[in-house]
Amino acid sequence: MKADYLFPAVMKKVGYVMFIIFMVPSLLYISGHFPTDFLNAKTFAIIGGGIFGKTTYFSIITNDLSDELLFIGLSLSLLFISFSREKDEDECISKIRMQSLMWALKVNTLLIILISLFVYGEPYLSFMVSFIFTVYIMFIIKFNIALHKFRANDEK
Repeated sequence: MKADYLFPAVMKKVGYVMFIIFMVPSLLYISGHFPTDFLNAKTFAIIGGGIFGKTTYFSIITNDLSDELLFIGLSLSLLFISFSREKDEDECISKIRMQSLMWALKVNTLLIILISLFVYGEPYLSFMVSFIFTVYIMFIIKFNIALHKFRANDEK
């Protein structure tokens, strides 16, 4: 069975490089050590404002785009790492990939339910944003562990 939804194998390396490039400034941004107003620009917003000001619709706003670029960079890097073909991709590896993805989605959903029951306010929103990335990270870890076990058993 050919997995047409996968990126070429080289994209996994690209993804890891991108992850390092975007993770460092993301951690600085989260910790408050990243310069604010770093990439201020006028941009089109379908919905803008909100919590800190009047909500506007379909307008031009001035916004610092650094957090959006970091978010997009991390998302793409994790996508490339998660869904790049293995050099020896076959049906068994596809099965391991699917099982790992299902496991990551189930665990992520369980965590979302637990956080929804026990965390409130601003920390809740932070957790919800982080869950966008945790499903990828859990998948990558689970898939690589399962793939390593499979290959170790295959060599015996």
